Amino acid sequence: MTNLLSNAFKFTPEGGKICVDFSPTPLSIPPPGKRGKTGGVEIHISNTGSGIPSDQLDKIFDRFYQANDSYSKDSEGSGIGLALTKELVEAHHGEIGVESELNKGTTFTVWLPIEKEHFKPEEIVDIFGEEVTSLSPPLPRGEERGGETIETIPLKKSAVADKSAPLLLIIEDNPDVTRYISSFLEKEYRIITAENGKAGLKKTLDKSPDLIISDVMMPEMDGFQFCRQLKSDQCTSHIPFILLTARADMESKLEGLEFGADDYVTKPFDAKELSVRSKNLLEQRRRLQEHFERKVEFQPSEITVNSMDEKFMQRAIALIERHMDDTEFSAEQFSREIGMSRRHLNRKLHSLTNYPARDFIRTIRLKRAAQLLQKNSDPVTQIAYQVGFSNPSYFTECFKSQFGMSPTEYASRES
Repeated sequence: MTNLLSNAFKFTPEGGKICVDFSPTPLSIPPPGKRGKTGGVEIHISNTGSGIPSDQLDKIFDRFYQANDSYSKDSEGSGIGLALTKELVEAHHGEIGVESELNKGTTFTVWLPIEKEHFKPEEIVDIFGEEVTSLSPPLPRGEERGGETIETIPLKKSAVADKSAPLLLIIEDNPDVTRYISSFLEKEYRIITAENGKAGLKKTLDKSPDLIISDVMMPEMDGFQFCRQLKSDQCTSHIPFILLTARADMESKLEGLEFGADDYVTKPFDAKELSVRSKNLLEQRRRLQEHFERKVEFQPSEITVNSMDEKFMQRAIALIERHMDDTEFSAEQFSREIGMSRRHLNRKLHSLTNYPARDFIRTIRLKRAAQLLQKNSDPVTQIAYQVGFSNPSYFTECFKSQFGMSPTEYASRES
């Protein structure tokens, strides 16, 4: 009822009319057009307006189908509300239909059974024969935070058993679409949500998600604007980003990719397709991390997917190179000199290399030590000092942990 009335208000022009009619259908009198469907209630919701073309009437209950081709937010629908309405009606053994005439209006008709004869015994609860002690609370629509409402999606406690699962941020202004995406991704991801790009940017900086899926058409800040800000900020440019939109034309797709989106999925989309594309982006990130761990000598371009991250890695490595023999060079100094908070630096380095700042510094030192050992130029103790280790024994311990053998064994193998 909420969705049907919402659509009626949305598509009725100023000065138009909306009518709601409830008609009981007694057991002995079948409702019109529903032979054999007796003992229920028929609900008519009609409105005056532009109407729906006859060749589109049989499609409006499909997920993500939009009869209106306009992309204006004043008239845009999610394309999922009517599909959900139909599913709910049928779950109650009812029927829903639509009639429309161009430039006159539209009427939705819902028939719902209300007699016991239409239900199985396990579907009937006798609330008059027992005391109702509690009712399930309504699902929360959102939480107030800093003057903004950020949509939250209640998940089943068992949906994600592993707390280390990737964190997914869904940015979408329509709760139906958000819930639909969450329904098939909640078992693989921890999910947080935002209702527009502005709220999404705040959530991104606060939570640093592993993946972002965002709609394009949103109020306050749309998906393109959000993508531009995300990919131009060195604190967030590394986060894989999927644009999700009904705008399937090539110009819109290229626009999204030019802003830095890692992938672009058009509505209507297949749930499995979106799931696979999400996995592929995270798998790509994992392979780049493994590449960094394996290679002794590497280029920043080998572990990054965009130019901004490549420039960041070049700066980060160059900064450590300048302090290579400085045993006092710390993660705090590193974050100050690179111009990021230690929190954001840790998150970014962990996403790109799987190491936080402190471990990243040590790993770069050990990789440089391995390069020096390959040349057999200096004794192990001297090399330890050259790469910033004040204790040769600790250097040997770290080196063995990194490469699976002692510095001496590594040098012998390379000779």
